[in-house]
Amino acid sequence: MRQIGKWPALREGEVHVWHAELDRAGAPAGALDPVERARAARFRRAEDARLFRFAHATLRRVLGGYLSCDPAVPRFARRRDGKPVLHPRTGLAGIEFNLSHSGRRVAIALSRRIAVGVDIERVRPHAHMMQLAQRFFAPDEVAALEALSGEGRIQAFFRLWALKEAVIKMTGQGLAQRLDSFSVLPLEGAEPGIRGALDTISAGRIRLETSDLAGRYHWAVSAAAGQVRLRHFVLAGPGAGGAPLRPVLCQVRAGRVMGRSPHGCA
Repeated sequence: MRQIGKWPALREGEVHVWHAELDRAGAPAGALDPVERARAARFRRAEDARLFRFAHATLRRVLGGYLSCDPAVPRFARRRDGKPVLHPRTGLAGIEFNLSHSGRRVAIALSRRIAVGVDIERVRPHAHMMQLAQRFFAPDEVAALEALSGEGRIQAFFRLWALKEAVIKMTGQGLAQRLDSFSVLPLEGAEPGIRGALDTISAGRIRLETSDLAGRYHWAVSAAAGQVRLRHFVLAGPGAGGAPLRPVLCQVRAGRVMGRSPHGCA
């Protein structure tokens, strides 16, 4: 990985994926708006509220970097289907974004005029994992999971869940798009592809990418463009003297975000 001297330019045909970890990237500068603060206050568990605040502050920090403005400046709205978007008066027309957080990790995807979805899932044992798969996954996905056991099945389950969530977040349909109406296979190895029907986008026009973080998390990105360049970044924490957060470029090899610095993706 290498530190970047200035904020990266978001070009046409690119998707930028940002990774951050609670307590590792530091506290991003910028205040949440009243709606975000009210949502954070509704969480029962303090750690969930803390992650929510960190995730949305990180989103503001990233958007502020592209807008060259204070993180408190970006304003948000929602489309008719409920998907969050930048308010038209924000000044960065055509920017698509999506946010996900789980455990202690945050993932953000951004593009210009390409619908994107991102999801990150903390891997943990689940007593009713196969019941969930049979309820929500496509038959070929369930069969693939049933052929596995132990840790392999757990890892495959969360890979599938992250991929499917990324797809429905990209379309903006949410659970109105049945999760069992399409499949994302194979479970490992080759780049996953979509089989089945989506309500709003041709499956052949979707680019998927997924990886795990040391077996502790699975993340996935979905973009409504068959040919797109994905670039991965992290927010490095403040340096000596309270230096501002800075972007660090990650490498992706064989579907895995690579890097061994203290602020690495993996």
